[in-house]
Amino acid sequence: MLARMNKDAFWQLIEDCRPTEPDPEAELLAPALTERLTQCPLSLVTGFAEQLSWALYQLDRKEYGSDLSDDAFLYTCAAVVAAGRDVFESVLQDPAVFKQYATPRACSTRRTVHTSASPGRNGTATRDTPTSRAQTPRAGLTDQRSPTLADGLTSR
Repeated sequence: MLARMNKDAFWQLIEDCRPTEPDPEAELLAPALTERLTQCPLSLVTGFAEQLSWALYQLDRKEYGSDLSDDAFLYTCAAVVAAGRDVFESVLQDPAVFKQYATPRACSTRRTVHTSASPGRNGTATRDTPTSRAQTPRAGLTDQRSPTLADGLTSR
């Protein structure tokens, strides 16, 4: 059993649990990972969550899927991580590879964001005027440190 969940152990666990057949929605990967992690000590589960958080954080950049909704973007990031280390690293090198992992389900979740500062039809601010997500910076772009599981728990 693992003693520590570092980056190599994280990617090895993903690889060990990945099915041999295509699994674009991770319907097979998720239960396999869950089964393995339930047998691990809490420190490894927490380490896995932190490594996953860091991998998703690295993909949180405007050049990846700026035309996707927030949900579709997150689903696509998860699909890239689920595809394994080689795919993840190829996406970091070439953002065009990212779009290949946008699933039809992810792309069908387009939505608009409403802000109170958006101009209305008559030029006044209104809460009902949609703006695209691409016009607003991603939250992770301004944070210079990597997020941790604890950050997610305390920000709610």
